[in-house]
This record gives sequence, C-alpha cells and structure tokens, in this order.
Amino acid sequence: MRAHNVYMNRMVLMVMVLYISGSYLVYGLLSEFEITVVQEVLISQILLLGIPVITTYRNNVQVSSVYRINPIEPASLVWVFMAAFCFYPLGTILNMLNRLLMDSQTSADTLSLMGEYSLPVSVVLLVIVPSVCEEVVFRGFIYSGYRPNGFWRASVLSSILFALFHLNSTKLLDTFVVGMFLCLLVEATGSILSSMTGHAVINGISVFLEYTISGSADESSSTAVNIEDIISEYNNAGVPGGIYAGAIASVVIFTLLCVVFVYLTIKTSGRNEIFIDVLKEKDVKRPAERIFSGALILVYLISVIYMVLYNVTG
Repeated sequence: MRAHNVYMNRMVLMVMVLYISGSYLVYGLLSEFEITVVQEVLISQILLLGIPVITTYRNNVQVSSVYRINPIEPASLVWVFMAAFCFYPLGTILNMLNRLLMDSQTSADTLSLMGEYSLPVSVVLLVIVPSVCEEVVFRGFIYSGYRPNGFWRASVLSSILFALFHLNSTKLLDTFVVGMFLCLLVEATGSILSSMTGHAVINGISVFLEYTISGSADESSSTAVNIEDIISEYNNAGVPGGIYAGAIASVVIFTLLCVVFVYLTIKTSGRNEIFIDVLKEKDVKRPAERIFSGALILVYLISVIYMVLYNVTG
C-alpha cells in the first residue's frame, strides 16, 4: 500500500510540474505568435491530461474500470443535473466568503475569455472541455488512484488537489467543496459520467449568469460582478438584515434539495447499499502507512508558492 501511495504522490507531482512548467515553456516558445485565450485553455487542459494518459498507456490498464467510464441510467443523469443545479448557490456563497478573505489576479482570466468570445465558444471552453478533462484527471486518475485508502481520504485529498490545481486563491474553498460533491456523484452512480455532468452544470450556470448579468459578451469584462463592492454597497445602503437571512435560508433550502436529488440519484442507480458501504468504508482495509510523502507535500508547496508569487507580481 505504501508503495502505491508513494507512486500516486509522485504521479501527482509530475502532473503539477508538467502543468505549470509546461505551460510556461509552451507560451515561451510561442511568444513570437499571438496566443489566443482559446489556445491557452486548450494547451493547459492537454498538459493536465499528459501524465494520466501516458501512465494509463504504459501500464496497459483497463480504462473503463480505472476511470469508471460506465454507462448510467438516463433518469440518474436527470437527478444529477438537478443536484448540481441546487448545489450551485452553496458554491456561490463559499466563493463569496473566499473572496472576502483573499484577493487574486487569476480570477480575471475567465472574464477575459467571456469578453473576447461568443457564448457558444465560452460554453465549449469553460463547460465542456473542463468537465471532461478535469474529471478524467481528478475523479478518474487521482481519486481512483487514492481510492484504496478509503472514500473519505481519497475524496478529501483529491478535492484538495482539485482546488490547488486551479492556482486561484479566491476559489480554494468552493472548488474543494465542489470536488467533494463530484466524488459523491461518482460513488452515487458508479460512473465518472455523473461527475462530468455535475461539473458541466456548475460551470454552465456560471457562464450563463455572467452573460446574463453583463448583457453581452462585449461588455462582460467591464461589467464583471465584484463581490466585495456589492456587499459594501448593500451595507452602505442599510439593507435590512432580513434580506441576508432570506439569502442564507435560500441557500439552505437549495442545499437540502441537493441532498434529496443525490439520494434519488443513488436510488435510481440501484446503489443504496453500495453507497452506504462506501461511506462506512466497509470495503477498505485501512493501511497502517501514512498517505502523505515528500512528493505530495511538495505539490502543496508549489501550488501555494505559485499563487503567492502570482498575486505579488501580477
């Protein structure tokens, strides 16, 4: 088990190194050309997939079993869609809280993409591509790789890595919780297709709301919503506390509905007992060895240092 954990930690470190250094190397080689945001997004996703694809090919593993690319009931996908839709308000509140605690320059990248391209292009690059590529890496390669350690260790660790790999200090909290939610969807259906669907729904709502709020793609970059400014304006205007209480109540209600839809997903998929066993980790023989190693700690340090330096240097 220890050898397996050490191996996975080294693989994650290689993914991180390739993802960051590869991006700078490619951008440096192509500095003479004008790289569009579309190309940047595609390059980053390809680099992210690099190590998992190479490792899968070299080890000659069965893709469907390792990455859990299993068929899923259409009714289950409907419940997954509804669960992700109801989860979104919770993610928004967590992101607002994260933004109040820290600021980052990286949050402008998505807005710049929306300002330069049409809605269909943004949907492809910010909804479809990440929901496939990132799920293959984080819920497929990484989560499944750590899965022998049990659901909770694997889901928490893969979700932390999911948050850190976004290299955006303003999205650490909500991205971590989203990662946990997507791991639950995988176990609820036994298929990574459910987490891809949930990921696409969450990203899709963000894209749709941004275009709706901005009014048009051409204006989105200049009319981006600033959470801190909104809260400040509300406080200065003397907004009744009941509005805040109503907002919190709405989030609670939507979160409870999310729980209901996840339950319906589990029931429709016929995984009631399996899901309970997964949460109780009945199928797990806890390893005596620790899951952490130098390679994994180095991943944390690299990502944190990157975010700090990026915020300082811009």
